[in-house]
Amino acid sequence: MATTIVNATVFDGTKLRDWTSIRFAEGLITECSATSTAREGDVVVDAGGGTVLPGLIDTHVHLLPGALGQALAFGVTTVLDMFSKPDMVATAKEQAGSRSDVADVRSSGIGATAPGGHPSMLYAPIPTLTSADQAEQFVADRVAEGSDYLKIISGVGGLWPSLAPGTIKALVTAAHARGLIVVAHVSSTAGVEEAVSACVDVVAHVPVDAELDRTLVDRIADAGIAVGPTLVTIESTLGNGWTSARPYSCAEANVRRLADAGVTLLAGTDAPNPGTVFGASLHRELELLVRCGITPAQALSAATTNPARVFALPDRGRIAAGHRADLILLSGDPLADISATREITRIWRAGTPCAPPRVRPQRGRDRTTHRLQRPDRQGRDSRTQTLVSEESPLTSLRTNRLTTAAAGACQVGGGRVSLWLVATERAVGELLHQRGWRTVFTISERVGAWAALITAVERGYQDEVVEYTNDLYCRNWLHEAWLLLDDHLVQLWSPQVKDLDNRYKNATVYDDGQALEHFHRLPGLDLWWWRRHPRILTGNLGRSLRSAGAVATDPNPG
Repeated sequence: MATTIVNATVFDGTKLRDWTSIRFAEGLITECSATSTAREGDVVVDAGGGTVLPGLIDTHVHLLPGALGQALAFGVTTVLDMFSKPDMVATAKEQAGSRSDVADVRSSGIGATAPGGHPSMLYAPIPTLTSADQAEQFVADRVAEGSDYLKIISGVGGLWPSLAPGTIKALVTAAHARGLIVVAHVSSTAGVEEAVSACVDVVAHVPVDAELDRTLVDRIADAGIAVGPTLVTIESTLGNGWTSARPYSCAEANVRRLADAGVTLLAGTDAPNPGTVFGASLHRELELLVRCGITPAQALSAATTNPARVFALPDRGRIAAGHRADLILLSGDPLADISATREITRIWRAGTPCAPPRVRPQRGRDRTTHRLQRPDRQGRDSRTQTLVSEESPLTSLRTNRLTTAAAGACQVGGGRVSLWLVATERAVGELLHQRGWRTVFTISERVGAWAALITAVERGYQDEVVEYTNDLYCRNWLHEAWLLLDDHLVQLWSPQVKDLDNRYKNATVYDDGQALEHFHRLPGLDLWWWRRHPRILTGNLGRSLRSAGAVATDPNPG
């Protein structure tokens, strides 16, 4: 059955067209017209003047379970993976080929790096290179594993061992001989110089250690090398003040220089790095690109036509007859305000309708009443009850940015509330679910569970010690969520959580975990709630803790 969109404003990936109607069937666009293309029997969608865009392409991700579904929910119909192991890539491609509720995917597979070089510490064991004569075999192995392009890590910058320039050049030559596009990860201006000299096709990341000089920028432009700045990841790290020596503003300044020279820009997020979420963060990337001085139309091209051309994906990235019906319908006008890309009302992936994020405006704080009884089980299953320090690297850094500035707010009953912030809370729950939590929790649920547990402890916790340790995981969830939440939500919920934490301290005794460690492996030192036991020792829990040496006394005020 065909679908026809009518009464639409159409941006084809490059420019605004005079079309108002798009018809598609069997996964492909069949007609685009200034008048209605609807035929008898079609499913007709009235856009109501909204804007239709090509499905977005995130040109820089690293796959995790659930990444493709989350990306699609935010209008990203194709993701380009930039370093994942073969089994993860194979699973993702199988899903993309058999399901309509996930984004399509291409991948570099394992990238080329030196022994101990970036990012081998995250993916070990992986094959590495030590000399140029290994390049041909390395590329052949990646092709055999199904890699769609080659990723090379330029380690110039001194942080990790790096490939020699001759090895990088040999890799580029071997990849080009097999028809592969070559993407080079850079971390410095010297790394950009090295990548350009090796004749790569794409530079991933924009350096922040120094300004790109005009000669180097002109070489990039003249060679037709595309650049994917990944500003959203840089913003969430340097923008949060990791070091004043490498200001985020340098990244935007370098992007501005590249854009002024006519360099092709690619929109990518580097998700799931700290502060990013699959799909959602691409919208922030578009805003940051516009902040660098390019037009909204150019930013949209960076997420549609540009990546389709650079990565040889001729069937997508544009709205035109014969192309894949990867489409998103917005209620707003992103050419007037790029943040309108967040206002998604419909998504089609190869012609199949998909549900965008369900965002319901709420007035102020969620005031759901929680029963102050023993909470439902919070913990993970036996395979995922691990230390936070053993979780994904995302938990290791305090970078509370999903999208640093929430775009678009609406007036609801006199209260101003950001729709996007509601979506990011859900996104955090989904991300933590992907990382091992048994379901998609919300902040409200976990704060309520923490309050319920504290009330039970204040009255005298009656259950077994295993139930108590399981219940403590609600506070672990909040700890992990706080590493990812955007500042608005952190500020909104922190006073309530702080009050609850103080109540828990007053109702418990500090013993550095000596009692609980007899029954449960203790998480890291920063999870202080595991190093206290209830002040009132009663019921089964009290008997167990007393047997481990716990005593009832005044809690440590610290």
